[in-house]
Amino acid sequence: MSTMSIVSITFILAGCQSQAAKIYIENSKSKMKTQLERVKKLRKKVAEAHKSKNKKISPANWEKTSGIILRLLERAEQTLTDTLPKARFDWERHGYTSPENMIVQADGYLKTLNEGQDPLHGKFAEPGGTVIDHCIIKKNGVYHLFYIRGKAATHWPESPTRNFGHATSKDLINWEIHEPVVQSPEKGWDEYQVWPPHIVEKNGEFLMLYTGVNYPCCQSIGLAKSKDLVNWKDEGFARLESCLKTPPESPFAVENNGKFFCFTQVTLMEQSLPLPTTLSKVGKICRMINLELFQEFLQAEF
Repeated sequence: MSTMSIVSITFILAGCQSQAAKIYIENSKSKMKTQLERVKKLRKKVAEAHKSKNKKISPANWEKTSGIILRLLERAEQTLTDTLPKARFDWERHGYTSPENMIVQADGYLKTLNEGQDPLHGKFAEPGGTVIDHCIIKKNGVYHLFYIRGKAATHWPESPTRNFGHATSKDLINWEIHEPVVQSPEKGWDEYQVWPPHIVEKNGEFLMLYTGVNYPCCQSIGLAKSKDLVNWKDEGFARLESCLKTPPESPFAVENNGKFFCFTQVTLMEQSLPLPTTLSKVGKICRMINLELFQEFLQAEF
């Protein structure tokens, strides 16, 4: 084959590839336009359905589910138009990344609502939100739910959670949402996020143990106190030298013979190990690192 023939074939192949790329780009643009039009139409349908809410669904459940539908549509639109909030970490986009899947999910939820059924029946969430790690405690026949306030279709670093949600129920089905509690400060040890809460009652007072995270993502176990589960006082955190290398999170306390034992998850050499903590006198937290590994006992006051 002559050099001229080889050059001609090369140009033909390059031209085919260029044409294929143009067709692909045009098809992608057309698909995106169609998806954005579907998002717009679904938003309009939600607004129309809102005016004539199905009486079979409680107002609270309607607000919950319609809020999540609108959040799915917002996320799909942001993904299509490349207007998602700037990512802090390069791994935080996992999960809701397909606009088509989010549009289909939102459409399915709306159809079910219009049929007089709640697709999220029996599931609690704030409108447009999600309940992540949480705890429940009962007082005077009423269940109090405290939870990390997630945002539907959103990974946690994109939507910092700086307080805990609070809702009450008498039957664990119908919930009343109250004002958030334990607001973290603009600057401080838990300025970035607050994670899993756990509550115990001691001598007529409620103690909330939780994970506080600062902006560099350093974690500590904090303590807040309340007498009515509504008004809380943040008592600060336990500064433990071992926590600098083994950041604790997800505290869980149990009582045995009048003494509270709290287990926390810590990260150690790329492994998650449950290490014990002991909560003794009010206002003092003790952490006993796994003695078989470290042979040490540490104590710190708030």
